[in-house]
Amino acid sequence: MSSLNLHKATLKTLLTIALGMTSTSMISITKADTMGSAGNLLTALVPISAALITLEKEDWDGLWQLTKSEGSSLLITEGLKVAIPTTRPDGSSGSFPSAHTTIVFSAAQYLQSRYGWEYA
Repeated sequence: MSSLNLHKATLKTLLTIALGMTSTSMISITKADTMGSAGNLLTALVPISAALITLEKEDWDGLWQLTKSEGSSLLITEGLKVAIPTTRPDGSSGSFPSAHTTIVFSAAQYLQSRYGWEYA
């Protein structure tokens, strides 16, 4: 197996494990857990799935595009959180805009733009 194929296989394996761990964690959430825990886990499913689809297609330019899309979206979101000081109902700061929504939407938009509606 060539070095590049070994790296591809390793990356696919790590993302598959991450997806499996996220799914397993969702099953083990109890009523005592917060909605935040469930939201965090669900948020991870879409970008991990997008990365796995991209890897399965061996679309390395697409993987870089997904990485740039997620990174730039989060940078903008965090900048807006600082620029627009809002409070959550519990009194903590940083409620707008939602990083969870940013992460999921960015990955879903990537899938739709790159591969079409059947993926998004």
